[in-house]
Amino acid sequence: MVSSPFESWSVHQVAKWLTDELELPQKLADEFVANAISGTDLATLTDDDLVQELKCTSLQARKIRKALTQLGVAAPAAPAPPTPAVAAAPPAPEPAPAAAVPAPATPAPGAEPDPRTAFNAADIARYRKLLDQISGLQALEIPSKLAQAKRHAGTVAGHLESAQRTLPAARKAQQEAQEEYNKYAEDKWYPGKVLGGKSKQQEKLENSKVALDQANRRVQELQAQVSSLQAQLGEAQKQLAAWQGKDSELTTTQRMAQEMVQRMFASPAWAASPRQNEIYDVMRALEGQAAEAHRGVETYGRGTQLLTSAAKMLAEAIQAMRGTQMMNMMGMGRGMMVTAYTGVPGGMQPGRFMGDMVELAIFRRANESIAQAARQTAEARQLLGPGLPQVDESILKAAKAGLFINILAGGVMSDIMQAAMVRKSVADTEKLLEQVKPAAQWAQQNLAAYQAREGGLRGQVDGKRGELEAFRRDMLRAGLEASAAPASGLEAEVQKISLI
Repeated sequence: MVSSPFESWSVHQVAKWLTDELELPQKLADEFVANAISGTDLATLTDDDLVQELKCTSLQARKIRKALTQLGVAAPAAPAPPTPAVAAAPPAPEPAPAAAVPAPATPAPGAEPDPRTAFNAADIARYRKLLDQISGLQALEIPSKLAQAKRHAGTVAGHLESAQRTLPAARKAQQEAQEEYNKYAEDKWYPGKVLGGKSKQQEKLENSKVALDQANRRVQELQAQVSSLQAQLGEAQKQLAAWQGKDSELTTTQRMAQEMVQRMFASPAWAASPRQNEIYDVMRALEGQAAEAHRGVETYGRGTQLLTSAAKMLAEAIQAMRGTQMMNMMGMGRGMMVTAYTGVPGGMQPGRFMGDMVELAIFRRANESIAQAARQTAEARQLLGPGLPQVDESILKAAKAGLFINILAGGVMSDIMQAAMVRKSVADTEKLLEQVKPAAQWAQQNLAAYQAREGGLRGQVDGKRGELEAFRRDMLRAGLEASAAPASGLEAEVQKISLI
């Protein structure tokens, strides 16, 4: 509930009053916030203002008027009806026409709007009020105070956690001290009681009493510390919530100021601004080119990834197959020697089967890698188009299906056939790798070119956005200086706020 006098209410307090006290919808409160209606503005609102300017229904306007009346705010006087003419009285002189609020001046076609007259006076007044609110909030140094409040709350929470972890151990020590004291105080029998004598027993009783007193004090101190830290943490969290609220209020007010600027420069007078439209046109063209460059980055980035991965898998498959060549040559030599000495055929020699199984597992893994690399290369070709360096279609097609089929039957002739098949597979895979590597390099070069182009275009867009911001800042400064009630510090505030 807003308890301060309504004349001192801020824009956000007025919105809170509408939603909390009058239970009106948030959308209506947002309309009051968008028009920067503070407590002092409430007293000046007519029923027409509520309905026509602030989008209230007639029932909502009646509810607001009733609540204002309860606060002691009388409705602004309506214009008096004309007095009927009396025949005998001389004609009354015509009253001087009331000074009309000047409408924003419309510039001549092709001319730049004059910022001193092109802005709506009410918009400038609302914008000034938002700047004042932003200035007041920024003077609070919210970021540093918020960081300080977070650190303080974290420190207190850490001390509290430490004290709470220590308390159970202190309570256990207190319980043990109590049990020790009770053992001597109640004169119960315990091992060694008779041997110690009465004086020794008294000494143990006094020592246990001292230990118990110390344990009790320790528990009391920790309990008091926990209670104190809990209170401190509650206060620290309140302070943190308050600063978070101020930070949110500043963010909201800055957003409202930015939206206000957008609305003001979207008015017919400024929509015809040659300078603004020129900057807009260049920005749109640059943004379109940057979007096209970004599509190139995505395309060539994906192509580079596919081809680099394919080259890596092909190189690993070649290395694995070369390993099997060495294994096969050693197996052939060993088999020929064993056959020469024993007459046992190679396929029937001990250990040959296990060796064949190992080679077969290596072949299968290599074949799967080659097939996967071929599929990725084909995908990259389809993605990057005909500009991609040539990759032999016949090798690519064979690789996708698997370059070789291994028949491990044993014997010298089988070993020779296997070695020949592996040599051909290695040669075909090396040829494919020789074609994939330059394709990957070509894709990488194109990716770098598109990344550089996109970065340059984004920089130009930012530059044009800065030009538009500077233009609007200058126009707003001139409009504020020309308004009736200049306020100190506004020039600096216009510099601080992002205007687009």
